[in-house]
Amino acid sequence: MSFPQEMGVSINPLVGVDALNLSGGITDALNVVKSKLQSVAGDDQLFATVLGEKANALEIKAVRQQWAKGVFEPLSAIQVVSAADMNGADGAYASATQTIYLSDGLFSPGAEPVGSILGAAGVLVEEAFHWLDDRVGTDTLGDEGELARNLVFGVQLSANELDRIGAEDDRGVIAINAQQIGVEMSSDYAGNTLSTARNITIGALATTFRDWVGSTDTNDYYRFTLSNTSNLSLSLNGLSANADVQFLDANGVLIQASTNSGTAAESITRQVNAGTYFIRVFPASGTNTNYSLNLSATAIVTGKQIGRAHV
Repeated sequence: MSFPQEMGVSINPLVGVDALNLSGGITDALNVVKSKLQSVAGDDQLFATVLGEKANALEIKAVRQQWAKGVFEPLSAIQVVSAADMNGADGAYASATQTIYLSDGLFSPGAEPVGSILGAAGVLVEEAFHWLDDRVGTDTLGDEGELARNLVFGVQLSANELDRIGAEDDRGVIAINAQQIGVEMSSDYAGNTLSTARNITIGALATTFRDWVGSTDTNDYYRFTLSNTSNLSLSLNGLSANADVQFLDANGVLIQASTNSGTAAESITRQVNAGTYFIRVFPASGTNTNYSLNLSATAIVTGKQIGRAHV
């Protein structure tokens, strides 16, 4: 399926994703990305923070001038491919093909809003900076794409988060048309400790968070807060190796775990009080595996509360 030529976006045939919704999602994401990049194009400090000395290169300055005018070359070659081919990443940039690849999971039901930092727009910003970094010299140390993504969306990063990003290796491999392609990729947005847990919001409608754990990423933590007593539903599936999940209280103390063997899905369903909680996903065997963490929490409204609501 192809989009209008002026958008410059090509899409691989997809299974299980509505073509019309995908087209609208890509359009919405691109509009957000173009607005974000144009607004930061003149921010010298941002580019110096992300790219270091590279920010002074003529090639980088030329691209920034184009972005300031609303011209976005890295967004001219984008393909949406199956999540199964993305090796756990939501997005990737391949120097060999000069193409940005997006996982179709970004457009599936329950995925993050496409215009958000964790949706397709955020992934596109990250891969645009991977493309930009590729214009000059060798790959910048750390994950310059993730750093840029946060700065462009105005996220204030802690010292621990900056250290983590600076130490990350953003290189990986994806499979496109049965060929292995080296890429710089976006992955692992869950924190590795309680203090760096990814803050999420969940509600009655199930939300899916996709990531991976394995030998080099042994813990993924998520933090959320419920304002009412709720029925919590959690499932972990899409596994290619054994991974388990734990439900923890605000202090990180275990409340309940699901530890099925092999690639069987994990699940936890229970009533919980208002408060802050953590979820920990971890590999049971140390082997790398992608996963989909599906969460919902339906508030329990008592008759007394209903009566007050109608006063």
